[in-house]
Amino acid sequence: MENKFIINIYYIKERLVKHKVKYIKPNHSFKIIIINILLKVIDIFFELIYVPKDILLSKFIYNESYYLANNPEVSELVKEGKMKASEHWRKIGVNKGLVANSMFNVIYYLNNNLDLKEYFQKDYKGAAKHWLE
Repeated sequence: MENKFIINIYYIKERLVKHKVKYIKPNHSFKIIIINILLKVIDIFFELIYVPKDILLSKFIYNESYYLANNPEVSELVKEGKMKASEHWRKIGVNKGLVANSMFNVIYYLNNNLDLKEYFQKDYKGAAKHWLE
């Protein structure tokens, strides 16, 4: 169901772009404004709401530039070409409780939800996924 919804959103965007190019004349400024607003809303949807297949790469929990700026050891690995930042986050960073976004800190989250802290203990990946869901 979710995949069908995403496909429909892509289809709507594609149709809007085609309609704008094919049928809208330069003197149809109101129609152009409306179509541009709809296209922007769709872009915002995909930026803020749509969760990628790998939930740990959601923008609500992972921001690559923030992750690299606040974890210099990761930044060095990336500069040396040993590992991609996203790969480090998924395989190592989230398991260590590293912070990858200014909006979410898994250790803070657990320390302020003692029932979850007791349940997840040091399973930071599980706690992060729980917060996203």
